[in-house]
Parts: sequence; structure tokens; C-alpha cells
Amino acid sequence: MPVIFAERTVFYRERAASMYAPRAIALAQGVAELPYLVVQAVVMVCIAYWMVGFDNVAWKFFYFLLLFFEVVTMVRAPHRRCTAWGFLLTRFSALFSFA
Repeated sequence: MPVIFAERTVFYRERAASMYAPRAIALAQGVAELPYLVVQAVVMVCIAYWMVGFDNVAWKFFYFLLLFFEVVTMVRAPHRRCTAWGFLLTRFSALFSFA
């Protein structure tokens, strides 16, 4: 979030000069943040999954990782730039029946 506030002046200046569309900078910031979110989700899930006492099964671990990544992506989505990615993953996970 502080990065967005720091880059706001640059964004306003470049938008006023019609250098690129606002969607381009939103997409670039969202894509640039994805590796950080992946690392954050993997570290948290690797610690918490077995502390909680879930099953020691690979597909359940990766499904939990996917769900946690979706939650982290949607929570860390200022100005809704990553929310579409989270909704896309949610839609894909709803196609499978995990019981």
C-alpha cells in the first residue's frame, strides 16, 4: 500500500501527459505484487497447515494453499487490482468437486 501512495504523484503526472492508460499501471502493479503474495502464502501455509493438524495428503495441502492464496490475493487488493485474479481462481476452484 505505501508503494501506491509513493507513486501517486508520478501516476498523476504521467496520466496528465497521456503516457499510458490507468489500467496499464494497475495491471503492472498487480503483476509485480504476485510473487510477493505467492511467497507469503507458501510460507504461511507451510507453517500453519501441519500446526493445525490437517491430513498429510499432498492434494489437500495444495488445495489449502490455493484457497489461502485466493484469500491473500483478495485481501491485498487495494483499488481492486488483484480482485479479478482472486475471483478467477475462485471460479476455477468451484468447477472441481472437493469433498
